[in-house]
Amino acid sequence: MESVPSLDTALAEAARYDRKLLVEEAIDAREIEVSVLGNDEPIASVPGEILPSAEFYDYAAKYLDAESELLIPAPIPPEMAERIRELAVKAYLAIDCAGMARVDFLLDRQTNEVYLNEVNTLPGFTPVSLYPKLWEANGISYPELIARLVALAGDQQVLVPAAGRPAGRGGRPPPPSRRAGGTTWPAPSAGRGTSPRPCRPRTPRSCRGRWGAGPDAGRRRRRA
Repeated sequence: MESVPSLDTALAEAARYDRKLLVEEAIDAREIEVSVLGNDEPIASVPGEILPSAEFYDYAAKYLDAESELLIPAPIPPEMAERIRELAVKAYLAIDCAGMARVDFLLDRQTNEVYLNEVNTLPGFTPVSLYPKLWEANGISYPELIARLVALAGDQQVLVPAAGRPAGRGGRPPPPSRRAGGTTWPAPSAGRGTSPRPCRPRTPRSCRGRWGAGPDAGRRRRRA
């Protein structure tokens, strides 16, 4: 909004859909984006810059209007690019992301102040999307990027550990040990009984039966 009357009109329109409204100060800024890839040790791509053909980078400006531009790498000083890449990784780790995300920044045109705008955990992934294009600029092709993401997803098969089991960064359990026929956690500490039964990957809830949270738990309680 560029004037108080237009702000009043916008607030009245927004209030038709929600009782809580958020008003933010406008920033005359460049939009700088970074692709991040990885789990516990993520890496960041070179930054890219979006030059939308309209005031807002909406669906039409992104996918339908050929006038919008993507500048890869972003035309910013090397020290600024490195700082933004470091901030992208810090933001990624702060919210415990895994696999991939695109981290978007606003770079103030007047002061060069950097603002974190968004961590997009499901960025566009078409061959013309910025996320894969940024990795192409780093020497990672589209097929190789997909292969890396599949491998990272395999590393993220997380099962619920036994009580007291140490967890990884951000509360994430440590990687499970593997054996034929499924995946299992290491044997629990003394006093917890026998080793947990194996469970198939991608079905972590089936591991909980021994501790009373599986599909048989309700029947056991009713018989008791």
